[in-house]
Amino acid sequence: MVLNWFDRLTKRQADYKTSHIFFLWSMFHLTLWTVMPWLTRANLPFDSAEGVAWGQLWQWGYDKHPPLAPWLTAFAYNLGGDGAIYLLAQLAIIATFFAVWRLGCEWMSEKRALIGTVLLEGIYYYHFASPQFNPNVLMLPTWAFSCWLFYLALDKEKLVHWFLLGFVFGLAMLTKYQSVILLPPMFAVLLTTEKGRRAFFSPGPYVALIVAILVFLPNLSWLIQHDFVPFTYTSARLASHNTTISPAMSHWYFPLRFFVEQLAAVLALFLLFIPLRGRSSFTYRYSPFVTRFVTLMTFGPLVTSLLISALLGVWLHALWGFPYFSLLGLWLVTMRRPQCSDKQIRHFTTTVIILMVLTVTIRGFFLYYGPALQGKVNAAHYPGEAIANDFTTMWETKYQTPLHYIAGDHTIMINFAAYSKDKPQPFFGWDKKRSAWIDETRMRKEGAVFVWMTNVNEPVTLDKNILTRFPRLERPVMRCFSYRTGTKANIKPLCVAYAFLPPASSA
Repeated sequence: MVLNWFDRLTKRQADYKTSHIFFLWSMFHLTLWTVMPWLTRANLPFDSAEGVAWGQLWQWGYDKHPPLAPWLTAFAYNLGGDGAIYLLAQLAIIATFFAVWRLGCEWMSEKRALIGTVLLEGIYYYHFASPQFNPNVLMLPTWAFSCWLFYLALDKEKLVHWFLLGFVFGLAMLTKYQSVILLPPMFAVLLTTEKGRRAFFSPGPYVALIVAILVFLPNLSWLIQHDFVPFTYTSARLASHNTTISPAMSHWYFPLRFFVEQLAAVLALFLLFIPLRGRSSFTYRYSPFVTRFVTLMTFGPLVTSLLISALLGVWLHALWGFPYFSLLGLWLVTMRRPQCSDKQIRHFTTTVIILMVLTVTIRGFFLYYGPALQGKVNAAHYPGEAIANDFTTMWETKYQTPLHYIAGDHTIMINFAAYSKDKPQPFFGWDKKRSAWIDETRMRKEGAVFVWMTNVNEPVTLDKNILTRFPRLERPVMRCFSYRTGTKANIKPLCVAYAFLPPASSA
């Protein structure tokens, strides 16, 4: 009895130590990748600015994506500005780490599961690409929790896990429609494992399906009402890339290119695993269900995407692989069964810390000094806040009323809408399909600022169709803004053309 009590106490202490290590590592990661962009970026990433512009409208859908990521982005920004966006992105990463770690603990020790989770530091999507909160980043935790709950539902055979799986997968669909790619590997697990086949004769999978549909239903209703406009956008984007290569080559070139891009994104993970090389001497083998589950859920989404690309000959964006590899570290530890000696763990820990510090330093260095060294800028240096403040002040000074609407160029407007204190509604491209929330009659009554890109050497003109639609537009004018670089750089200013549509009351 005393020995049993001692064993339980020892296990609790070991678990506490592992949990403590997980917490310290998570906080270290969160601090690095929250503080660095906050100190080095002068402007939000464009995807995050777009999320703020969309999210503050509180719609059930937008012309590219479902609503969950924009809602969270706008909520965070209203709480704490740019810094809150970077913090939100890392909280999504940490939530992913937690779900992956707890999933691994279902069939291996907490230490080994933690190693399989820490290996994710070697994936590009978890460091360089992580500060820009967008649907891709939010897919990481929704997919990871879906995988964890799916395993629990099959292993524990409890209805509550199926219910939670349906709820989380519904949130994944509200994050990005690409989440449907998770269904084929899940179905493969159900078909090819004994536990999966047994689940077909229980209410669990059907409860999960019903709950997921109910969660997704408001956006589905919005899609029907708006002619499935996000899929039109995706089709147009795919078509624009498919014209760059012959139809015969597209069936092998596009999937091969996507595979190489994903291999490059995860290569450092395998380099991190080098200190752990060498299999453990113990003869224990994980159950066929475990190996089948982790293999299918690790590689199923990638294989599904490659098959779609090969069959249809369609281009795949490299960043669409963002959520595919959350279980790759667990798969590697499960299949290779490393020794995990104290010496190996020390070398592994040192390698991980070096990689974490190196990646955040390199990224911060190029964000701050890149314009001076390379002679070019990116979204980090965009003068979005200056544009928003300048035009908002001009409008309020001239018409003594808040600015309620902006219209025109997409890139300018997402930053304008995000940074302007008046939170104007954006009218993207003067296109109602892309801006379903716009009441054009009310916009004509309350007025708007029209903005679009121009060149300092070109006359400031506006499309005749726009002038015909809005005959009260004032004469367009050009205004130039310097990019916000950390060091002096020889960068040409950004020139923006604008025209005021006066409020009807000022006529």
